[in-house]
Amino acid sequence: MNKNSTAIYDQLIAMWDIQDSLLQSYRNIFLTSQSIIFAIAVSVASGSKPYFSLFLLPIGIYLLWVWFTICQSRGYDIWFFQWQLLKFEKGKQINSKILTNFKEWQGLGIKKQRETLENDDLGELLLKSKVRVKMESYLPCIFGILWLVLTLFIIYHYV
Repeated sequence: MNKNSTAIYDQLIAMWDIQDSLLQSYRNIFLTSQSIIFAIAVSVASGSKPYFSLFLLPIGIYLLWVWFTICQSRGYDIWFFQWQLLKFEKGKQINSKILTNFKEWQGLGIKKQRETLENDDLGELLLKSKVRVKMESYLPCIFGILWLVLTLFIIYHYV
């Protein structure tokens, strides 16, 4: 590896690390905020006016949607850098304007990003890893189910 190649590789690793750290931070923020809002809703539901907890329902559902969309986008950003690293390791040409290339990637949107990965042999490898996808969908779905159960409980017992 020459000096320029080493610099590109180091940049890719650094950008991957940043994107992964951001994803973990966002997950923690959403997990904490959902837990707090849901805990407040359950506390209110066990009080004298349980239907007041339903006022927190739109906030909780909105946060679930934000959680899913932000974490999904950030996950595709991670895949971008993993994809670039795979190409680099295979000796394929990558664009040395890493930030410009990344911003163009972000501008594509999830659907086009997925198509791009599906149409590349190395990109396809990334799509086979299901752990991140499960984390992005299962956790919000679990909270969605909890909100549904709480709502049904309040409606059944108090309304």
